Amino acid sequence: MTALRPYQTDVVARVESFLGAAARPILGIDPGITGGIATLWPDGRIDAYDIPTVDGSVNVDALVRHVRAHAPRLAMIEKAQAMPKQGVVSVFKYGCAFGALCAATAVLEIPTHLVSPRKWKTYFGLDADKERSRADRALRRRDHCNELRRA
Repeated sequence: MTALRPYQTDVVARVESFLGAAARPILGIDPGITGGIATLWPDGRIDAYDIPTVDGSVNVDALVRHVRAHAPRLAMIEKAQAMPKQGVVSVFKYGCAFGALCAATAVLEIPTHLVSPRKWKTYFGLDADKERSRADRALRRRDHCNELRRA
C-alpha cells in the first residue's frame, strides 16, 4: 500500500473533520435559572434537560461537563430581555444565567448564535403564549409530548 502524500492527508483530515461535525448535535438553550437545554441529534432524536443549578444559580461546572459530553457543533441561545414589571433581583439572576451559558459555550469553543424569541417562534409558527405553544407541539409531535413537560 502506498503512503499518502501530505496534500492527501490534509484532504482526508478535512473529510473526517466534516463527517465528524455532521454527526454532532445542535444545542437549543432557553436561558435562566428555570431554563432548559435541548439537544437535537442528526438522527432527529431530541434530549431535553433542565439547566443545572445550585443554590439558585447556574451550576457552571455541571453545565460545562454536560455540554462537553455532547460535543455539539453549534449552540443557539435565546436572547430574551427583561420584561416590564420584573423585579430587579429576577432580572439580575436571569442576566447571570445568560452570561454563564454564553461563557460556557465560549470556553468550549462552540459556535454560538443568539436568537430573539420572536425570530425562532415565528419560524416555528408559535406565538408568545408558552403554554399554548407547548400544547401545539404536543399535538403535532405526540411522540415527544412527554419531553415537553417539566420534571
